[in-house]
Amino acid sequence: AGLLVLMAIPALAAETAYSSVMDDLPLMQEMAERPEDTVIFDNPGGRIVEFSAETTASPEAVQNFYRQALPPLGWRASQSSRFVRDNEALKIDFDKKSGVTIVRFALTPASGGK
Repeated sequence: AGLLVLMAIPALAAETAYSSVMDDLPLMQEMAERPEDTVIFDNPGGRIVEFSAETTASPEAVQNFYRQALPPLGWRASQSSRFVRDNEALKIDFDKKSGVTIVRFALTPASGGK
């Protein structure tokens, strides 16, 4: 049974889509990025990345997805929709319009370090 689980892990990982803007940020299944909302700045103080995606999932489902998906990637929750990893902070905001959840991601240098 343990062997079957180990064999299934790569298959599950292969199905996970990642952001084209932040290549180490997984996207929920059926989440589509909105390229027109992308802003990227890279400077000596750190990178600033803002982009959004849309999904029919509820804001609560999106929040639960990221609460589970981000800690294995080194992110730790610092608030309900804010995560910190190394010297970066990731904030996730939600806006529900006409049955579509717009998810806004904002990556900034973390204030005060870790």
